[in-house]
Amino acid sequence: MTNKTVRDDVLITYHYYVAEDRQMAEFWVDGTTSTDMATLEYHGRTLHLARNGEMYISIPCEDMETGEWVEHDININRYTDELERFADNDEELVALTHLWCVEREYEIYHMNPWWELYNDDLYPDGMVCESDFYGAIDEAIDFIKDDSNWV
Repeated sequence: MTNKTVRDDVLITYHYYVAEDRQMAEFWVDGTTSTDMATLEYHGRTLHLARNGEMYISIPCEDMETGEWVEHDININRYTDELERFADNDEELVALTHLWCVEREYEIYHMNPWWELYNDDLYPDGMVCESDFYGAIDEAIDFIKDDSNWV
């Protein structure tokens, strides 16, 4: 599915539909390679927004013999379809993270995916975005329009 739109004179080609309630990069992991999600074009400049990084989230479960919370192989989440057993949207994933990482002080993220902006010629190593998908689009628009980024 490809959808094109123009915002602030920037042509944005969306390669996937991203629902408002599933903007976290964890919901876009289907393998160990990055996935181009959108391409932005502005006055001869091109910038890509990709989901990058691998995911390794371990959701603990209670050991029936000891009563302690432990990591088990069945609760290792490396891809979105595995994570969907525990969270269907951003709000549920944030709540799950809060429960385990804050309330129970258990580190469930061993590796995480992220949104990254890159340009093969000028910025091949990319720049990590600190936001959800549509926030990363906003960052990309600001970045591509800023002449100081293209010298």
